[in-house]
Amino acid sequence: MRIPPIALRWNREVAPNIRGMAWLALAGIIFAVLNMLMRRLSIEYDPYLTQFWRNFLGTLIMLPLFFRHGFALPRTTNLRLQIVRNVVHTLGLTVWFSALGQIPLAEMTTIGFTGPLFVTIGAALFLREKVRIRRWLAVAVGFCGVLVVLQPGGHSVDIYTIVMLCSAPLFAGSFLLAKVLTRYDSPAMIVLWQGMLVSVLSFPIAIYFWQWPSVEQFAWLVLCGILGSVGHTTMVQAFRVAEISAIQPINFLTLIWSASLGYLMFADVPAVTTWIGAAVIFSAATYIARREAMAARADKIARAAAAAGPESANTAAVNS
Repeated sequence: MRIPPIALRWNREVAPNIRGMAWLALAGIIFAVLNMLMRRLSIEYDPYLTQFWRNFLGTLIMLPLFFRHGFALPRTTNLRLQIVRNVVHTLGLTVWFSALGQIPLAEMTTIGFTGPLFVTIGAALFLREKVRIRRWLAVAVGFCGVLVVLQPGGHSVDIYTIVMLCSAPLFAGSFLLAKVLTRYDSPAMIVLWQGMLVSVLSFPIAIYFWQWPSVEQFAWLVLCGILGSVGHTTMVQAFRVAEISAIQPINFLTLIWSASLGYLMFADVPAVTTWIGAAVIFSAATYIARREAMAARADKIARAAAAAGPESANTAAVNS
């Protein structure tokens, strides 16, 4: 398959962290739509069944991509890590779906934004990524924006907010393990194994609440399966090309999409504090993206000067 010239130029000229941010921003839009659809489904259909069908149908949709050259089961090069990662991911999904449909879409998305803090800490501790002070500051500022949204008017946090908050460190662990898996498997392979293993692991809970979906519900579930597979593939691609700690603030942009969809689909009117928090979050994400672009440009100039020899390096230093 011939790669379009614009894609080659994108990979050659754009810094990896900026590419990762673009992939993650796209994933955020997809997941905002997916969460909206799943919240709508959970109102009339059991959320644990929604979880099972979303992963099962997403897996079926992806299988033809791997069966073009035969019907052998796609092989991962690190089955043990795949299993560990998806046990953690299934636990996160089960906790998350327990609260789905009980809180507004914007607030639900905002709670998930505690994840970047856990991911950044995990990337520094376990992946040995060098987390610059600006990344810590951007995440901290974005997290302050999340706190503004979570406490509009100083209301008390209910049990469903706490339950959904518990899913954040589990998802962070899953994403960090996905980053490690990109060293062994392609993003599509990682997402395929996620769909297969999460389907198997979530089936015992689903069978307890079993109820066949209606034709309309099944159609929505198929769409959720497609969006879930595409969204996770896009997200894992972001993890593959970039440092995971560098791109986390971009996740905060999803609040804007979720708040807009919540208003359009459920008449959830975000509080003024939601938009104040969103402005803080957007500023943090924009700042870190700009800093990463400047750092990448400076690094590129330094490498080019070093490759050209000492005289060129000295000239570049004088000109700067």
